[in-house]
Formats: sequence, structure tokens, C-alpha cells
Amino acid sequence: MEDDSLARASLSRSFNNTGIEIAFTAKTAGEFLSLWRTRPINLALLDCHLGDGPTGIDVARKLRQEDKDIALVFLTSFEDPRMLAGENTELPVGSRYLTKQKVETISTLVNTMREAVEKPREPISGITSPFHSLSDSQIETLGLVAQGLSNAEIAKRQFVSEKTVENHIRKISKELNITTPSGMNSRVHFAKVYLRAMGLTEISPVI
Repeated sequence: MEDDSLARASLSRSFNNTGIEIAFTAKTAGEFLSLWRTRPINLALLDCHLGDGPTGIDVARKLRQEDKDIALVFLTSFEDPRMLAGENTELPVGSRYLTKQKVETISTLVNTMREAVEKPREPISGITSPFHSLSDSQIETLGLVAQGLSNAEIAKRQFVSEKTVENHIRKISKELNITTPSGMNSRVHFAKVYLRAMGLTEISPVI
């Protein structure tokens, strides 16, 4: 399941010579679940972000709830699923997590998919980026910095003091080993680091 039509088509072509049979492709959560009801599968390849509406993680939880043995593989641009907006970004048991930035060959993806089918209820694996060492509140703080919010605005949103926000930013910088290049605003550099980890290159406006 992938909301980008070109990416779906590219993956489908890549799977042609791997021995993997594609039951269906889908753009949205609703479309996927509708097709899944009539076309049984043993593995779901999911993206985290699907635009407006339910996420790939929402779909995965639904699948795991109804099928304890279905294999779940995420292929996404997010270095950490907690970068996805929403209250619950915890992955279901057995999920395999791959980032598009690090999958250089189709064989890497295929091998992960086959392992997931063989052992669908193994512990969650694949989340290995430095962002995984950050707490939920630190991830949120970094995201708000990337949106251009001041420490005061972040403190107000999180119902904490500005001092707490400053501490979060300091710890984030240490955990991610962020060193701001000479001549660059530190907050702009934080934003670049965060957006790269989301597979993005441009700063989105604050809403």
C-alpha cells in the first residue's frame, strides 16, 4: 500500500522477477481494506504516511487484530514511525521496518518480506536510526522546531516550561550529534536534520 502511484508501479515491476505474487495494490487505507476482504494475502507491504485519513500503521493494527499470522513490512521515508502525526504510532507485533533511503536493491526488500512471512510474530525489527533513542516528547519537540515554532510556542503546545523545551533541544542535539555548520542558524539546521529524516527537503509552513 503506497499513496504514490509512480512508486506503486515501480515496486510492482521490480517484483515481477522475484517470484512474489502481487494480489493487489492500493493507494488509501480504505481501498486496501476493501480489497483485502475479498483477496486473502499472507503479507502486507505498507507505507506509514498515506495522506489524509488512516495511516499505514492503522491498517497494520487492523490486519494484526484479525490475522495473527499475516506478515507486516513497512517501507517508508520516516526514520522513526513516531515522526508520523498522530496519537498512536506504535507498530504491531511482528512488524519489519525499512526506510526507502536505505533500501538500495530490491533484493533487500524481498529478503525482509520472505523473513517476515516465515516468522510473522517475531519482535519488531528495523528501527535502527539515531532518532529511535529519542523520547516521544523529544521527537515532538524536534518536529515543532522544524515547523518554525519558538521555544515559547513549543512550551505552550506541550504544557511545559521554556526551560524544559531548552533541555529537550540540548538533549536532542547530544543524542543526534547535531553540530550546526558555521554561518547557519541552529534552528534551521535542526529543521533540515528532521526533514531529511522524513525523506523531505523543504520546510512546510506552520499551520
